[in-house]
Amino acid sequence: MDLEFELWVYGDMASTAPEEEYSIRVGKELRTLAEIAGGWWVFGDGIPPHEHRVFMPLDRWLVVLAERDKK
Repeated sequence: MDLEFELWVYGDMASTAPEEEYSIRVGKELRTLAEIAGGWWVFGDGIPPHEHRVFMPLDRWLVVLAERDKK
């Protein structure tokens, strides 16, 4: 649930805990790949299962994140 948000957040994290180091590194790598690709994969609500994933342009994704953070 909210996987696309959780993965993005890992890119912001900093920790000295060894068990979190891998997740944080992966999150940062995913952000780098999103910047290269120009977007982020999200799960669209109300979209039929066979089309459930949507590639959202990065500028739109950042707006979605900002709106979610306001809540």
